[in-house]
Amino acid sequence: MKKNEFDVPVDWGKLSSHKPAIHSKSDKQIYWAKIRMASKKKKFNVDKDITGKE
Repeated sequence: MKKNEFDVPVDWGKLSSHKPAIHSKSDKQIYWAKIRMASKKKKFNVDKDITGKE
């Protein structure tokens, strides 16, 4: 294993080390919020696709 493979996560951990748990939570919340927003925008299209296939 090369040392460089760990440089990014370690450095990222140092940047968020002041509040790692809260930072991780916010990252997950932002990640799911983006998915929800995207699904809301495409909801009608998805519904049409599902009803059309069924």
